Amino acid sequence: MFVLFGVAGLLLASFLVQLAVWRIAFPRSQTRALLVIFTIVPLCAAGLAVAGIHAFSMSPADATRLILAYVAFTLSYAVIYSAIEHQSPALSIITQVAEAEPEGCRTADLEARFAEDNPITDRIGIMVRGAWLSSSHDVITLTPAGETYAKIFEYAAGFVGIADGG
Repeated sequence: MFVLFGVAGLLLASFLVQLAVWRIAFPRSQTRALLVIFTIVPLCAAGLAVAGIHAFSMSPADATRLILAYVAFTLSYAVIYSAIEHQSPALSIITQVAEAEPEGCRTADLEARFAEDNPITDRIGIMVRGAWLSSSHDVITLTPAGETYAKIFEYAAGFVGIADGG
């Protein structure tokens, strides 16, 4: 039970720190900031525990369970966050129609509004701001950070048996 409460407490603390950081200064690279925050918070908690502020004893098996569960939840959250950091087309349509109430929104207005939106262009912009890609003269290249992430993704895909290209 301690592992469950420990993971929940660390996740809650990490999330609260994320909210505070986002309110103070919205990071350029949200994914990197998430990973840093979700790494620093448990390290600080462990440091405080070792310093004796909240001494507790945990078996090596429980410590392993806590670490594995926390890392799994953290990486899952980072993946989910990257998927929702940009508003989905369905949610954009709902928002547009809701803003037009009570008279509603004409189909032509929706089509005109979303003809300009390109999710790929938006995602590329997010990745450029996050320093994963660079764009020069309509040519997109990986930055050193992007190359690192690409290698991680390639390794993970190979590890779970996903062939190149899908």
